[in-house]
Amino acid sequence: MGFERCHPAVNLIFFAAVLAGTCCFLHPVFLAISFLCAFLYSLKRNGIRALVFNLCLLPLILVFGLYYSSYHHFGMTVLGQNFIGNQMTLESLVYGLVLGTVIAAFLMWMSCLYAVVSSDKIIYLFGRVSPRLSLFLSILLRMVPRVKTEARRIHLARQGIGRGLRQGNPLARVRNAIAIFSMLITWTLDALATASDSMRSRGSTLKGRTAFSIYRFDNRDRAYVILIFACLTVVAMGVLLRQTDILYNPRILLNPITSMSWLFYGGYLILCLMPFGVDGIPLSSGQEGAMKKENLFLSTIAGDAPEVARAHGLGLEIAEYCTARNMDQVFLQTHEAVLQKLDGIPNRVLHGPFNELFPCAIDPMARELARHRYRQALELARQYGARKLVLHGGYNPRIYYPCWYTEQSVLFWKEFLPEIPENMEICLENVLEEEPNMLVEILRGVDSPRLRMCLDVGHANVYSKVPVAHWLAACAPCISHFHLHNNGEDYDAHQALDQGTIDLASLLKSAQALCPGATYTLELMNAGPSVRWLSEIRVLP
Repeated sequence: MGFERCHPAVNLIFFAAVLAGTCCFLHPVFLAISFLCAFLYSLKRNGIRALVFNLCLLPLILVFGLYYSSYHHFGMTVLGQNFIGNQMTLESLVYGLVLGTVIAAFLMWMSCLYAVVSSDKIIYLFGRVSPRLSLFLSILLRMVPRVKTEARRIHLARQGIGRGLRQGNPLARVRNAIAIFSMLITWTLDALATASDSMRSRGSTLKGRTAFSIYRFDNRDRAYVILIFACLTVVAMGVLLRQTDILYNPRILLNPITSMSWLFYGGYLILCLMPFGVDGIPLSSGQEGAMKKENLFLSTIAGDAPEVARAHGLGLEIAEYCTARNMDQVFLQTHEAVLQKLDGIPNRVLHGPFNELFPCAIDPMARELARHRYRQALELARQYGARKLVLHGGYNPRIYYPCWYTEQSVLFWKEFLPEIPENMEICLENVLEEEPNMLVEILRGVDSPRLRMCLDVGHANVYSKVPVAHWLAACAPCISHFHLHNNGEDYDAHQALDQGTIDLASLLKSAQALCPGATYTLELMNAGPSVRWLSEIRVLP
């Protein structure tokens, strides 16, 4: 991958150019270039799903061509008559196939655009020009994966009561499908209204609103834009010389293909193939280089974490003590297992316990329990040589008002921080926090270099309506550590980095620029594939 890491303006210029060329150029050579490049790039972006979708388009092109030639009878070369006696001509058939190919190529390019351009990029590109348009497009882009996820959840629930799509006789299945569709439409309308109200309440449609940009136009983006416009210049020369013209009525006529024609074909081909070569354009020097291996950790919730960490020279985040029971009743067994995993891996982070621990509690005894467990975690961090200790803030929106959470947390951490060694950091992790400012206010209230923030991007994606990129922008000065995993915004699935609605390739680029000294942990059930993905997108050397 890699094209999604470019500046949003580069993505916009490229897709505007190829979509316009696909719709406007009916010349068979230009159309074939666009179709084949769209086919290959969609396959690269979306894998086997794109292959199935693209192959399904091929017979539909033929069906559309036959349908078109049955009802349009221009042309001179008669092929025969249809079932109602109208003449079918070669010219109308070819033109119908060309239109079908244009539609198919357009759909494939759109699938690539959807994979590359996130809702945050839409807001960045159109937020100041047309706030209402950016609101509509961002909600629309985020809604498609959410509708798919909700459809699966509704179907699963209906299956539990014997009313799934494959349950009952044919008539019952039709009724079940209609009921599921009705529920999905109701949910979609409600979700759209809720999202729209939420965005408007934050002033997204106000004129003159300010916007924070996490995107930077670097040297690679400049080189890419220069190359795009160079190719567009070559193609424009072909348009002026009528090398893109072709007639289908009354006969198929196109300009002769000369040696100069190949220059125009080559320019258009390079334009359409640009996303494949974007990884070959060097990054600018400075903060946008590859992540240092000593700054990347793998959580031990992944069974392959020790093996992968040793193979790639990465660190480990010890997760065995997230459950406080492992610090007491079964400590010896847990300690032995942890030592085996840490063998040969010097870089370590410890994730402390969090079940039923509320450092923000109003009850002093509840705070004392949290203090006791955190002291145990500090001692374990010293034993294992962990540089950072990750702890949860304990916020629960059904129990605490945000102001209570902030006030009580500041009091707790001011009392507890003197017990922390000077060479260790505590990183407060967001879980159920609805707004990024909640943790930022705690850190500012405590005002200590030993209390920083751990931004869990997966938690922000599930439990907050604020986009993850906005979390990063708001919390960047306070962030010392990241937890990386993906999901579909429906539940905390801890999916692979490239599987979910978070554009992690773009987010990591921004994180490296905004938080150059931060460390990262992959909190995944299987670490190997995501480590390879980080290498593929050149985040990890």
